[in-house]
Amino acid sequence: MAEQSFKRRKFIVDKDFQFRFIFSIYVIIFILIVVLGFFLISSSSSEIAGSIYSKITQIKNTKEIFSGMVLKFSIIAVIVAFIVIALRFLFLSHRIVGPLVRFKQCLKKVGQGDLTVKLIFRDKDELKDLAAIFTENIMKLNNKVKDVKASSRTIDTVLKKGKLSDSDINKLRKEHQNLIKNLDSIKL
Repeated sequence: MAEQSFKRRKFIVDKDFQFRFIFSIYVIIFILIVVLGFFLISSSSSEIAGSIYSKITQIKNTKEIFSGMVLKFSIIAVIVAFIVIALRFLFLSHRIVGPLVRFKQCLKKVGQGDLTVKLIFRDKDELKDLAAIFTENIMKLNNKVKDVKASSRTIDTVLKKGKLSDSDINKLRKEHQNLIKNLDSIKL
């Protein structure tokens, strides 16, 4: 059986989680910018306060020349950084949230009794190992249920015969033991 390929077409899979994730990163970055700005201002203030009057006028002239340019560059750099960071975390959160949404859908199907579910993620998705374990265990559970069904059908066929011979009784015992073995392997 060929392995099914699963390709998501939308990057915003779980809007609430992804936006909370990106927002929290922005808050951290904003706090870092504020702290960095505070240290820059405080360090430049101490330098200005410690220098003589001629140095202050020289710094003022330099400040007037560069302040507008530095401010514009800083604003542009911050805007570009925010856009780049937003896109990066959108893609990163997509690789985490997408598999979780797919996993949730498969668990709902299993809860409804569908033991043919196969959870397949893309190569670069996070939680790919979890998907393999999930699929393997669902297949094992599926095989146990198939064995229980087969034993049940065999018992039903033997019982429908009417009179039971010694070989029929032995067959029933064997199928009964098979049922008990399969059912005992499932924790309830």
